[in-house]
Formats: sequence, C-alpha cells, structure tokens
Amino acid sequence: MPGVDTDRTVETVLRTVADHCDDLVALTQSLLRFPSVNRPPNGDERAVQEFLARSLRASGLSPELFCLDDVMGLKAHPAYHAGGSVEIPRDYRDRPNLSAVWRGQGGGRSLIITGHVDVVPPGDLEQWQYDPWGGEIADSRIYGRGAIDDKGGVAAALVAMTCLRKLGILLRGDLILQTFVDEEYGGGNGALAHVIRGPRADAVLMLEPTGLVICPATYGCQSIHIVVHGRGAHPIERWKGVDAIGLAFDVYNAILSLEAQRCEQARCLPLFRDLPVPLPLTVRRFEARTVGGGSVPDWCELQVWTTVLPNETQASLLSQLERHLEQELAISAWLREHPPTIRPIGRFLEGTWLSPGHDLVRSAQTAYRRAFGSEPPVGVGTSGDGFIYANYGHMPLLEVGPGPIHRAHAPNEYVTVDELVAAAQLIALFAMEWCGIA
Repeated sequence: MPGVDTDRTVETVLRTVADHCDDLVALTQSLLRFPSVNRPPNGDERAVQEFLARSLRASGLSPELFCLDDVMGLKAHPAYHAGGSVEIPRDYRDRPNLSAVWRGQGGGRSLIITGHVDVVPPGDLEQWQYDPWGGEIADSRIYGRGAIDDKGGVAAALVAMTCLRKLGILLRGDLILQTFVDEEYGGGNGALAHVIRGPRADAVLMLEPTGLVICPATYGCQSIHIVVHGRGAHPIERWKGVDAIGLAFDVYNAILSLEAQRCEQARCLPLFRDLPVPLPLTVRRFEARTVGGGSVPDWCELQVWTTVLPNETQASLLSQLERHLEQELAISAWLREHPPTIRPIGRFLEGTWLSPGHDLVRSAQTAYRRAFGSEPPVGVGTSGDGFIYANYGHMPLLEVGPGPIHRAHAPNEYVTVDELVAAAQLIALFAMEWCGIA
C-alpha cells in the first residue's frame, strides 16, 4: 500500500499543522466551553455535537447527526448495555452521534478516527484553579474538563483532516471522523450505534489520552461488590460477636495477593511485560455497618475495581476471584461457613488486542518516526469503548491521543499546546500512511 511519497510532503504537512496552531487552540477552547456532562440517565452532549457539525461543514464536509434510538437493532445487540457501569438505564433523547466521511480516490484503506464528547462532572469546584468550562490558557496549558478526555484529541483530529484538505492532498482510502456520546460510566452504546449504523472501515484510531504512546492493546475493567458477613453483639461482650471489619481486612489482603498473581499472569503478554503493575486492582470503597448504634460490626462492604486482560471474560474473572478468596480465607472457620458474597457491578468492559506486528501498528510507527524523528513508544491503553469497534465491529484498532491518562477526571485537567500540535501532526501523517495518497 503506497504511503507518504516524499520528505517534502511530510515537511509540508508538519509545517501546515504547526501553522494552524492558533486554530487548534481556539477549537479546543470552544469544545471545552460546552459542559457536555454525562449524568446518567441523561447527558448534555447535543450542543457540542452541533458545534462540531458546523465546524465540519465549514471545512467542506457533510456531517450527519443521528439519534441512537433511530439505529435499528441497537437495543437487541449483544453488546448493548442499558445501565453501563452505574446500573442506571440510559435516556438518549437529544444526545446525537456525529459522523463525517471524506471520500478517498479509491485503491486505499479506509480509516475511522473516533472519540467521545461526553465528560465526567468537574467534581469539587474548590479544587479547580481555573473554570472547568472556561478553556483558559496559562503557561501553554489549556484547562477544562475533557481537555484530554476526549476533546483535545477530537480537536487534533479535526484540524489534521482540515489541514490535509487545505493542502489538496488526496487520500486513496476514505477517512471517517466519528464522535459519540455516553462513553463515561461504562456507557458503550454511543460507540455501538456507530458500529451498527456504519460506515465500516479497514481500521480504527480511538482517541484516548495515551501521551501519544501507540497502543495496540487496551485494558478492560470491571467493578465488583464484595460483602463480608459477621455477627453483631453488644460491645461490652464483643467476644460473642464476629467482627466483620476484621474479617474484611483478611479479604483485603487476599485481594492484594490476587493482584500480584494476576500481574504475573499479565507478564506473559509482551506489551504488559515491562509495566510496573501490569494489571492494577484497587479497593475503592471500604464501609462497615452495625446492627445497633454501638455493636460489633456485622457487615462490611468492599468495592473493587480491576483491570482485565484482552482475553478475559466476566465469567473467568469472577471465577478466579472466587477460587482465590476460597483458598486464601480457608484458615478462617467463620469465613469457610460464611464466605463473602461477590457481585459484579454494571458493565464488563472488555480489553482489546492487536498484534504489535500488525500493519496498522507499523503504519502508526512509521508516521511517528516521520513526525518526531524518534522511535515510537508502544504500550497498553486505557479501558474505554475501543472494544466495541474491535471486538464487535471486528475492525483492527489502535488507541492514541494527546496527554497522559493521569490528568483525566482530575481537578484542573489540561492539555498543552505542544501536545495538541504533536497529536494533530501524528494523526495527519498516520492517515496518509494508512489510507495512501493519490
């Protein structure tokens, strides 16, 4: 497949994207000023999607906005999940998806570039130094909720496409820009609506914050509710009770040892091998209850969040957890008779896997070398809706985007101007390399 023709073409594209830095910054700021919060069962994405549609029309494309409820077969699809990770059935009125196609000249491979426009709430405003909906700039940082998750990436993709069109570069394959709603809180159905409705493509670039690390694999994840049952008693005769908090600490330690075991399991896969903690598992909640106001606690809840490997299922994960707790807690006669109850919470997000030697990965690596003159980092991306495209749409998928994941969902979320420009340059060269130029 023909890729980028000459060094001069590469230099021209890189320079043109850099010259459009002000446009890229202004677009990112505009997107951040729309409070497109996902607040199950609803969401406020319509205004930002309509703005993106106007921007695409101004660049000469013909975007389509469509309602998820109008997609035939969506709710009957095996990947459809009504409640997401928070188990709240979604309402998709006034929450459109967007799709725009730049037709190729023929003879090339098509590419979908996609990202979500919904964001999590800003949280405690006292922790924000800048207005989360202001798109303010300080020290070359653009602040706002969604700056890297996922609006900065969307802005970079749109500007990359616009620059290629302004230069008169003709791609052989179709380049398709899609944005979708309801990614946060394990939604998934916005991405699924694109997969069902089409168009399909030969590959997908998912815009998530990776620090421009090329990610052929992505984590899955699952939240799990574990309840430890004790026996209440008056504190003056506490020996007649069974302290659920003490038992829960045994469960907590067993969970930590499970993380160590799962990390060893993950190190068998090449992309996971060198990570400090290849398969993180976190206890996010630890709460006890007593029968009366001053009795021995008879109940303790742990809420666990764990990453999952690309080949894992919800059933295999829960089975491994149950077996591990049974083995680790066997020393306790009480827990043998009263084992903890385990329940998954909400949607199981699957991981994705693409061979590091796949042509899509090589194309991204070639684009990275041409853009930055260095060897491209390759790693594992965050859990998100990429699995919908990869596992149910059966399209090879990479995850790449500006900014590191640790800034996402945090107070004072930001993306730097340099990160945005570099992302747009990489996306432009990657599209040329994969789709081919006529």
